[in-house]
Amino acid sequence: MLGYPATGRTYMTSTRIHIVTYTHNLMSHCILNYS
Repeated sequence: MLGYPATGRTYMTSTRIHIVTYTHNLMSHCILNYS
């Protein structure tokens, strides 16, 4: 049980990074298409 909070925090951080990366790639793709 001691490692649960750290694991949860790591999961949330990795999920946030994934969303940011996905959004960044999507934005870059749109910019390239419309430039």
